[in-house]
Amino acid sequence: MIYRMRAAVRRPSKGWVLRLFLELHLAVSRADNTVLVGSTDHVRGIVGGDVILPCFLRPTSSAVEESVEWQRLDLEPKEVHLYRDRGDDYALQNPSYSGRTSLFSEELKNGNVSLKLTNVKLSDAGKYTCYIPTLGHQKTTIELCRR
Repeated sequence: MIYRMRAAVRRPSKGWVLRLFLELHLAVSRADNTVLVGSTDHVRGIVGGDVILPCFLRPTSSAVEESVEWQRLDLEPKEVHLYRDRGDDYALQNPSYSGRTSLFSEELKNGNVSLKLTNVKLSDAGKYTCYIPTLGHQKTTIELCRR
């Protein structure tokens, strides 16, 4: 005896499919045209002072809705600063950077994702990676040197 079962399959509406297509198209188009740009020169910091590690979207486009990850791959955990869901996320941040990192929240709309590091320590010297996952996994590396 063979039983035939009919599954109740609900097809997505045409509007939903169109919206998904457009969002994917925009994401791919943006990834193809937008470039993450950092400093090609070493950035020098003074112990006890503040330093800015420059990173920008070119051509200029808003980063307000993006995830921005600043990392030092030689550390564990590697996260120096995370920005997600329109806010800073300190859950995974390396403890040595606690309370010392920030982005310029008013400048995110202009594509400025630069990292400000306060109270610079000797141990802060190293290579920092600025990463935006939705840009085709583009990364740029900025080296912080002691002055």
